[in-house]
Formats: sequence, structure tokens, C-alpha cells
Amino acid sequence: FYHGLLVGCTAGPTPSDEAPNQACITLARVVDIPDGNATGGGFTGTYRINSAVTDSCDVCADNEAPDICDTYEPTVEEGAEVTVVQSGGALRFESDDGTSAVGGVDSDGSFTIGAVIPVVSDDGETIGQGLALFEGRFTGDLIIANVTLRLTANTPDGKNDLQAVSVVTYVRVQD
Repeated sequence: FYHGLLVGCTAGPTPSDEAPNQACITLARVVDIPDGNATGGGFTGTYRINSAVTDSCDVCADNEAPDICDTYEPTVEEGAEVTVVQSGGALRFESDDGTSAVGGVDSDGSFTIGAVIPVVSDDGETIGQGLALFEGRFTGDLIIANVTLRLTANTPDGKNDLQAVSVVTYVRVQD
């Protein structure tokens, strides 16, 4: 549901849980997100990414490449589909690659979900770790979410730790 490209990456580190840049998310923000107060399963379905706009790229901790935000290319695959599963206040987004983000949804449709994901190079090598946080709302057949992705990986320039924030719109294509 969200992909990032760090140019020229090699074997990788994991994000520090202490980010000097207070805007950067930490592991504690994306794991053990509690269920919300919603009931039923009305938000369950298949949703397609309709649009995505990246708002920012921030340098987090331990960054050795000063211009990493110029090199980093955050991409959201418009047209990609996610399966949303709601069970009461529990919510899960599942992507085709098997990645899941889990958390909670409230009766008003607002939700917070998170995931820890591997950063993988084009040749399939795990080169680092990503933290993903989705905060949004279901509105009719749409999901509008702020998606924060923090990536930590090694490049030829050294260790890099950065975060991108995007506004992503999903449209329901199947119940």
C-alpha cells in the first residue's frame, strides 16, 4: 500500500526509537494500537488507491546523507488495491504483498493503524526497516488518510533515516 525507493541501498539498520526530530514517528506509535469503539464490519471491502500527494520529507535520526530527501522518491501505487477487514473496533489493511497494518476504528469512521515493514531492494535483499502510520476516516465509499512512512536503510553515502507524509485517497471497489 505504500512503497519507497532509496537509491543505491545496501544491507540495513532499523529506525531508532528515539528520533531527535520530534515530527518523526517511533516504533511505539505504530505497534499495539488499540481497537476503537466501532461495531460490526461495515468498512470491510476492497479499496483501490485513487490518488496520493506527498506533503513532506523530513530527515530523522542518524542521517549521514544530507540531501537524502532529494534522492528519496516516495511512491504510492495509484490503482493498487488493499483489502480492509473490520471486526468491531479492530481494523486491518492487507496489501497484495502480504503486508498488514493493524489498529482500531471508531463508530464515526475515524481510524489509526500501523505497521512495521521491511525495506527491500530491487534484488529482494532486506536493506532496512519501515514504520507506517495511517490516520484517516471512512466517508461513504472513500477512505481519506494521512500516511506517514519512516524508512531507515543504508546507502553508499551511509545510514539514512527519513520520513515522508502523504495524503492518500482510496475508493471502495468491492464489498
